[in-house]
Amino acid sequence: MIVATGFRAGLETLVGHLGVLGPGGLPAKTDGEPVLPGLWFVGFVPTLGGQLREGSIAARKVAESVLAGFSTV
Repeated sequence: MIVATGFRAGLETLVGHLGVLGPGGLPAKTDGEPVLPGLWFVGFVPTLGGQLREGSIAARKVAESVLAGFSTV
């Protein structure tokens, strides 16, 4: 599932009960590192390199992790 939350994270109602959010309601882990098995967050880290560029880099990491998971099944 891919969820675009817009300009505000708004993740509390979606995943707050999982204990995966840190201060300010932002993900505890992001940009290519899973916070739980099978759960990644991309695009929540401010960067000078540009959100779209950094998001695409992190999305590739997530895709590689997902594919690696399928190869072990």
